[in-house]
Amino acid sequence: ALEACEDELCNYNDLEDTDRADLLRRSGLYHMQLGLYQESLIKFSEAAQIYLKKPPSWDRFPRYLRIIFDNMALLHLFEQEYLKALLT
Repeated sequence: ALEACEDELCNYNDLEDTDRADLLRRSGLYHMQLGLYQESLIKFSEAAQIYLKKPPSWDRFPRYLRIIFDNMALLHLFEQEYLKALLT
């Protein structure tokens, strides 16, 4: 699943912003499950930036953005970056 996600991110340059953000979010989740926390933080951060610039439909926006920031805070806790976890 991670490989398919990364393949789509690398090979499809004509993705809509929300599709790209969705792939980055999913990739972040896969990296998180594998214990690759720094890579996961990067993917979540990129997805959040896209969602903030060009929000998806209003039924998805608050849910996805909240989950991304919750996951980022959790990852900072795993990395023992307590201040960053509080500020996320």
